[in-house]
Amino acid sequence: MVTIANDAKYAIWLTKILGYGNPKGKQLINTYGSARAVFDLKPSEIDKISYLTPQQKTALYNKDLDYALGVIEQCMLNNASVYCYGEEGYPDCLSVIYAPPIVLYEKGHHYDYDTAPTFGIVGTRDLTEYGRRTSYDFAYDLAKNGMIIVSGMADGCDSQAHFGALKAGQATVAVLGTGIDVVYPKKNQELYEYICGYGAVLSEYPPGTKATHYSFPQRNRIISAISMGILVAEGDLDSGSLITADHANNQGKDVFVIPNNIYAENSRGTNQLLKEFALVATCPQDIVQRYIEHFPEYLYQEAKEHKVSQEQYVKALAELSPDEKKLLEQITEKPRYIDELVRRSGLPVGKVNGLLTLLMMKDIIYSVPGNSYALKL
Repeated sequence: MVTIANDAKYAIWLTKILGYGNPKGKQLINTYGSARAVFDLKPSEIDKISYLTPQQKTALYNKDLDYALGVIEQCMLNNASVYCYGEEGYPDCLSVIYAPPIVLYEKGHHYDYDTAPTFGIVGTRDLTEYGRRTSYDFAYDLAKNGMIIVSGMADGCDSQAHFGALKAGQATVAVLGTGIDVVYPKKNQELYEYICGYGAVLSEYPPGTKATHYSFPQRNRIISAISMGILVAEGDLDSGSLITADHANNQGKDVFVIPNNIYAENSRGTNQLLKEFALVATCPQDIVQRYIEHFPEYLYQEAKEHKVSQEQYVKALAELSPDEKKLLEQITEKPRYIDELVRRSGLPVGKVNGLLTLLMMKDIIYSVPGNSYALKL
């Protein structure tokens, strides 16, 4: 179902005048109460607004809504909804950033980004095989654990993140640097269709808007704003993904980085983030553990499907070897990564691998995507 905000035509009119990513739009709406109220201002009232340029004041005199009405018509034809800053349905997590999009276009499913377990994965377009694998694998495992993966549908790490989430059978969200109906790059047309069908596509740009040099860096603030945290999979010092990381950091969001070869060019940016403020993620569970307490109803969904009875569990315990019991003492209902089990148990990694297999065969534990393990009790 297509949703068109009440003040959509006025918000589109205002955005055309001020441009994208301009904090003055938020300031005007906050001051006067709505985009409609800004539209209704008289020239004498407009002239008193100190933070507007003379050109912007002159543009606000023009009350022509033909362009805005044409944009709304295109949205209807593309089955795209329109949400506006300050109105119902617009995410609070976007409202609080410095320069929120005054208009947000959406195609596909509508999510409550203020409560959903959304997580961003970004990285370079010129990815290596390492970047391809980590982007895909982390997205796959995080999606399997209940997260909604957010990215930018660009070549490289972004596309791999979307593919990984879709392969896991979960939703994914793409924030475009083009209009809601413009696929860039063209080869991602099929991916775009899948995302619209199984997730959502967002943009602050009206239908028909082509890609520009500035539109992709601008959209990065939206990726970070609607995500509870982001992962930078791979990137050089000039990678646009570092812009997303800076936005996330400024917005108070977690920034994770996958460590990589210090001699590789595509690691210079991510390793720099590690030195400055980023958190290390060597496996998907490093990320999931960060949010499990905040989203218990979403994450670790597999745990609900692998429970055994108390009687069956107690019977199995009586037949365990000393080493099996020692390892089992370190396994909880919340999955733990194998490295942590090795460290906690003090057993050799090869021994732990064998014991884990035995415990799974005895139906006492189960594996979670990301090479982690949890109790079935």
